[in-house]
Amino acid sequence: MQHILEFWKDACLDAITPDAVLDYEKANVRSAKKPGRSRATIRRELSDLRAAVKAAAVNHKVHAIVFPKLPRDGAPRKRWLKRHEFDQLFAEAAKEYRAAEPLQLFLMIAYYTGARSGAIMDLRWSNIDFDRNVIDYRLPDRGELIVDHKPRAVTPMAPPLRAYLLQRYKAYEKLPEYVFHQKLDHTRRVNSVVKGFRATVERCGFKDVTPHTLRHTRVTELRNMGMHSHQVDAFLAMTAETQDRVYTHADHSDLQALAMQIA
Repeated sequence: MQHILEFWKDACLDAITPDAVLDYEKANVRSAKKPGRSRATIRRELSDLRAAVKAAAVNHKVHAIVFPKLPRDGAPRKRWLKRHEFDQLFAEAAKEYRAAEPLQLFLMIAYYTGARSGAIMDLRWSNIDFDRNVIDYRLPDRGELIVDHKPRAVTPMAPPLRAYLLQRYKAYEKLPEYVFHQKLDHTRRVNSVVKGFRATVERCGFKDVTPHTLRHTRVTELRNMGMHSHQVDAFLAMTAETQDRVYTHADHSDLQALAMQIA
């Protein structure tokens, strides 16, 4: 809410007008001439403000208002990683001084399960069931399927991921609660690997690659493998509409081979 508070300061709710929302977007959106944030980020900030206002009204703390229409969303990102790019990213992550282990662990889980960063960083070892061969991203104390308006899946583990996690699991003398923890103090969580991720991406020379790119990559790989949209939904907790609108990108390098199969 930092940017929201800086813009509206001590103003009352009646200051949240359509013109003010447009001014907020213009003041904060990134462009070639000035730094800022993406349209998607600005839309999410305003969406959070709208949710807060609605919650306050439901709890009779303020009078309800008609919230202005949100700015248009940014165009869906088309970037996804091919396997050799992921292998390069994973190898380069080993060069991170303190973040190498948690970063490589994050990359493996994100690449093979396509889960969101928040769900991955929340993982506890109790979420990983080697007998059933699944990672249950639901919060263990509440078993929630939806957290912060984002659905969470129970995802099967591919053999490389299972082997990687099992090796780490067996290496502990005393199993820590959280999967992501400090190297020298297993009781302290690691909450983010974003800094190391950005540095690694920069060394690889990749453009427009974020942790969420790995989710794009997984859904693209699953669809290119021939998995149906309802199966991808079960695997990633993602609707077919979202898959088609945002995430699925054809691997155009295969189009020639596909054309040769047409009778």
